Amino acid sequence: RPDPSYLDLTTPHTLGYIRYATVNRITQKFPRHKLADDGQDFDPTQPIVTPSIINIELIALYMDLRDAGIVENVENYKEALYCERDKNDRNRVNVIASPDLVNQFRVFAMMNQFVL
Repeated sequence: RPDPSYLDLTTPHTLGYIRYATVNRITQKFPRHKLADDGQDFDPTQPIVTPSIINIELIALYMDLRDAGIVENVENYKEALYCERDKNDRNRVNVIASPDLVNQFRVFAMMNQFVL
């Protein structure tokens, strides 16, 4: 059976908004930062970000999106979130995120049974 999720126009628009909010949050939170591997000890005044710090920020953003009624199931998102430094391009962070969008309420079904 084909996946009908993209037949609803709000799905790609909501995913586009999440992508925009994510890029905005990361670029505003970590402007001109250096990228390092996890587990390093740096002076906290240095503008350095690691994949685990980005991971934490993405979870915080997801919780903001949940509070705004855009996504749900934070725990599932946390478990599925994957954030790593690229092996070939050390200036790049690769992220795989699986947001669970809040759905539209479009159908109400009820069976009304009369009993004597």
